Amino acid sequence: MGLQNAVSMVELVGAGDLALTWYLTSNHYPPLSVSLVPTCQRAIELANEGDWDHQVQLPEGITFQDQETAPVSEIVCNFHLEAFLDA
Repeated sequence: MGLQNAVSMVELVGAGDLALTWYLTSNHYPPLSVSLVPTCQRAIELANEGDWDHQVQLPEGITFQDQETAPVSEIVCNFHLEAFLDA
């Protein structure tokens, strides 16, 4: 259901801030911080370019395996951002 909701939201409003904010805060439990929106946007851009190994800066206070960056592949996978990627 979550993926279908995300696909519907992207179709309605596009893959911008509004859709990502809704998705991160409403479609995850517990809700994810809106501070992740820029990180997710960057990961989506890089994934669409095929740069899955690029390290993306995480917001202050959020780490991935004790690091302040995470690979695009992990961000897309862990935050379930598939609906925001180009086909």
